[in-house]
Amino acid sequence: MATKRLARQLGLIRRKSVTPASGNPGGSRFRQLYDYLIVVDFESTCWNDGKHHSSPEIIEFPAVLLNTATGEIESEFHAYVQPQEHPILSEFKLMKESP
Repeated sequence: MATKRLARQLGLIRRKSVTPASGNPGGSRFRQLYDYLIVVDFESTCWNDGKHHSSPEIIEFPAVLLNTATGEIESEFHAYVQPQEHPILSEFKLMKESP
């Protein structure tokens, strides 16, 4: 997964060890409240022409299922959505998205 790899390279993802609460007998590991998290990262339209455009529209809807115990991504979902108000993307957005 390129996004996770890039986030690690940029130092945005870090592992953090947690010390158990002082009243925790046996020093067992801290228990995360949730077993899984769904992480979403919407992408939207953007314009760089100086004109006032209506609100940005979602064009990409990705999500991953993160196992909080292992830090591993267990499942991925990805879908593109065609904007309704401006169905053709700007050249600016296309340039931002290209590798």
